[in-house]
Amino acid sequence: MANSDPIVRADSSDVIRTEADAVAEIAQAACKPLQVEPGKIYWAQNGRGEMETLELTGDAYRSEIGLPPLRNRGTFHFHQLDGFIDYINNHYHAEDRAEIWANCGMSTITAVLDGHMRISRQESPNGDEQAPGWGAHRAILEFQLTKAWQEWTAFAEISHPQADFADFLEDHLSDVLQPDAADLLEIASSLSVTSGVHFKQATRLATGEVSFQYTEEHTATGGRQNQLKIPTAVTLALTPFEGGAAFRVPARFRYSLRDQKLSLRLILDRPDQILRSSIDDACKEIAAATDLNVYHGIPADPL
Repeated sequence: MANSDPIVRADSSDVIRTEADAVAEIAQAACKPLQVEPGKIYWAQNGRGEMETLELTGDAYRSEIGLPPLRNRGTFHFHQLDGFIDYINNHYHAEDRAEIWANCGMSTITAVLDGHMRISRQESPNGDEQAPGWGAHRAILEFQLTKAWQEWTAFAEISHPQADFADFLEDHLSDVLQPDAADLLEIASSLSVTSGVHFKQATRLATGEVSFQYTEEHTATGGRQNQLKIPTAVTLALTPFEGGAAFRVPARFRYSLRDQKLSLRLILDRPDQILRSSIDDACKEIAAATDLNVYHGIPADPL
């Protein structure tokens, strides 16, 4: 008896579904594209027989067809106060509600140019009320520390051997107000010359200076006694941030004698308060130039 392959019968429902799909595909292929009007939302059927939303109202579609966006957005970063103020005045309009936020901890000032608005009684039948803003158009002023400020503050963090201390003073004479450059240069030169001697003691004089007694060791003479005088304080003229104003910065000398070696340190008087004062001055200038209030804090995230 001859073997024969089993007969597989197709499910009629599968045949019907396949034919229906083929008819639908042919019908969709025969449809001509229809021109739709921009600025509207459409509900259309896709190729899978499902309904989808066609969004023609947003900025994404406007960009595709070459139209400008409906509203300003984006975050712009500035490193100079003048450019920051100029940008605010060019993009802020009287009918908008701009918000200025100063964050002293982060050394930034943020302008939210499309913030929340107050509607006056004349414009609103319900009296004064708030109209929300998107908060998506921003300008941020990021204060940049000057090179001189960074160098002095870094130098003031630790003590230095007198030769290194002298070299730094010579390189930064232009930043010192008091004593004058000639006197400070003489002090730096004295520190350099006496870097290889043996210090014995330090005495505070009535003039406010500190006198260091030291010995120059010579085989022939058996040693010669000398003294070195340095002031206890200096006054610097430093500009904390690029484009900002200069501040008078008092600084105090500190010294240590260990193993007959002299180490010196310069301590700046409250540099954090000077940074805060510099930002406060910028806030006052922004308020005067833009006629906007400046809040201290962090603005909310964009909607």
